[in-house]
Amino acid sequence: MAAPRFRLRTGAPDWAKITAVDVDDVLETGSAGDVLSDLVDDLAFCKVVPPELRKVGHDASATMVRLLQLAVEYLLHVQEALGDEVVAKESALRELAEDAAAPRARGVSDAKRKALARQVGEFRDVALGIASAARAAGVDTAKWLRSLQDDGGAYEDDSEVMGLYGARAPRLGLRPVRQGLRES
Repeated sequence: MAAPRFRLRTGAPDWAKITAVDVDDVLETGSAGDVLSDLVDDLAFCKVVPPELRKVGHDASATMVRLLQLAVEYLLHVQEALGDEVVAKESALRELAEDAAAPRARGVSDAKRKALARQVGEFRDVALGIASAARAAGVDTAKWLRSLQDDGGAYEDDSEVMGLYGARAPRLGLRPVRQGLRES
């Protein structure tokens, strides 16, 4: 997995916004995703310095630490959910690939074969999008991406797969490159 590129930390945290959060309430209501997305800039990208922490006191600092703990736990939950979703999509993709592989032997019409091939491509696109999101959250997706490959070999890194992703790449902010990926 490639090393993450960390952003420059700038600006002071919005302590009023941070201290307004009741962490226990967030835990009880299950609203962590909404609360954390509202606070992401103040938690992840602000510049926290010791004089600022002394100024705001222990309660505000403790609230920030509890929110950061919650953020890490939430990311672990998202990572697991994305992994489960990729496994389910891989299974569906394999079934579709098997159905598309031997259509004539089973008496499947050309129209059905083309529809299955198109559906395989759509599942691959979804799985690649999920892998991209998982990779952005710090998950090593190399194993997932190898299973989505057309020819059964192993890609050296995720960027090659995502580079081959093609027409749907602009939606993910990727530059499309068409080489090696077969059209469905």
